[in-house]
Amino acid sequence: MKRLLKREFRKCTYLPKTNKNEDTHIVSELLTYDDESTERNFNVIENYKRPYFVTKKIYRKRHKQKQEYEDVKYLERIDCTESEAVKKLAFKLGERGRPNMRKLKSSPYLYNADLKASTIIKKIYNSKLNGDFTPYSVCMLDIEAHVLTSEISLITISLDDKSFTYVNKTWMDDKDEDKFKEKVYKIYEEEAPDIKSVSKDGLVTTTDGSTYTLDIIFCRDEGKVIQQCMSKVHALKPDILTAWNALYDIDTMSQRARDVWRIDPADLFSDPSIPKHLRHFSIKRDDGDYKKMNSGKESFVPFHARWHVFNTSSYFTILDNMAAFFFIRNGSEPQVAGGYSLDNILDNYVNFNKLKPRIPGLDFLGKKEWNEVMSRKHKAEYCAYNIFDSKSMIFLDNKTNDLTINLPLLLQDSEIDIFKSGPKRLLDSYSFFLLDKGKVVSTKSPLAQKTEGLGTEDWIVTLDAWKKGYKNTFKPWVSLDTVRSNLRLLTTDLDIISSYPFQTLMFGLGTKRTSRELIDVEGFEKSYFVKQNLGICTGKVHALGFGSKMLNLPTVYELDEYIKNKKVA
Repeated sequence: MKRLLKREFRKCTYLPKTNKNEDTHIVSELLTYDDESTERNFNVIENYKRPYFVTKKIYRKRHKQKQEYEDVKYLERIDCTESEAVKKLAFKLGERGRPNMRKLKSSPYLYNADLKASTIIKKIYNSKLNGDFTPYSVCMLDIEAHVLTSEISLITISLDDKSFTYVNKTWMDDKDEDKFKEKVYKIYEEEAPDIKSVSKDGLVTTTDGSTYTLDIIFCRDEGKVIQQCMSKVHALKPDILTAWNALYDIDTMSQRARDVWRIDPADLFSDPSIPKHLRHFSIKRDDGDYKKMNSGKESFVPFHARWHVFNTSSYFTILDNMAAFFFIRNGSEPQVAGGYSLDNILDNYVNFNKLKPRIPGLDFLGKKEWNEVMSRKHKAEYCAYNIFDSKSMIFLDNKTNDLTINLPLLLQDSEIDIFKSGPKRLLDSYSFFLLDKGKVVSTKSPLAQKTEGLGTEDWIVTLDAWKKGYKNTFKPWVSLDTVRSNLRLLTTDLDIISSYPFQTLMFGLGTKRTSRELIDVEGFEKSYFVKQNLGICTGKVHALGFGSKMLNLPTVYELDEYIKNKKVA
């Protein structure tokens, strides 16, 4: 009898309590056995009680503002489900009326409320693995739909060694399926890069000798295309289902299924083994065209920097490959010249482009017009184009390891919904770190903070200025003067509000170690103060001017006159 070696967390779907179900967490697991075989499994956890903390009443006079963290001896622990948290926490905090979690989080006496139950469950799983994990399996999806009606004509899903293409027969002109297949395979062999041959049954042999298979499945109508495609995905059970600009693909599939074919998206995207009352599908759209910066200004958010969250009662996690590609590199690599279209990313990272069959007269067309003409007049070529779009994302991930390895490593104990936010992921890790030390992190208030004095609007924040001061870096070895670390002995961050509660990472700059805080400078307008601070950030040359204007020190000319008079005397 085979023995279970490890049980790995893959995703967790949370369903709040309703009249149909209890407070439920559906955990997708990967089970690995001693014979190296693996198995996918669901662990359905009902009414999971997670810990919250509130300051004990006798210690609440110690502070009236939020603390960065608190020692557990001053706190009372409340274990409850997330569905009943508002009621129980409101009672403990003395809140009356009709409180909500947003209001409760503004209390200076509530701790650990930013940590979700699903994140705690993931931490419990990960703590038993000692850093060992199995790389994620990925399924790449790509759809082709009518430009005007959005009717889906093709869907291809691809894994490492196989691709499945679902064709809407009402879209086809040529009803001879075998002839259509043969034509598609021939075009793929001639147009796709690094292909040696494609057999009649869809076996692809590449120039380096590796192989994978193509399979084309013909479906009665669009509804069957969508259903059969998702049935195959559920059977394959990948860890991640993704597409380039996934919001378009997944949203189109769900809307067409619901509005045209009366198929419930919850049934379509949920695993068939999940009970009917626990099936769920929703999209939390990151639709904000602009985001407000800490300076008060608004900045446009490009499509590749929007992190849409897809919630499904499935084994797999749905995410946008384009956004994942951007956020995995955000801050560590410069933005890609030419943008984040799949064609441009393939050109920059794997040295080939999307498959575009050579058809005379189409080169001058724009993207929308090209797709419309291809879909109407060149259907076999369009099918080959769709297959390669899906397969090319596999080639890209084999080169970058973004979704198979980098994504789970960057997530650590956090979940996919907050992946775009480095501070939120850091807070998860910081919370578990403090809990191990007998301390509990505070809860960040979601309510706007009104600051006294100088405020935070209309500032120009030069966050990278400290990097220019190489001489300020710490020398780890006294005998090697030329070797410097990336540690700074003195670092100042003007953007303190948005860095809370992470200031402790700057070695001492935090609420528990701040004895005085500048809120106003008497005799100076705010605009003047901002101008002088911006000047001193640009280098030492402005330090004398800052000293004379802000600290009433002598000017350069006064010092020069003083030295001349001193010499004469």
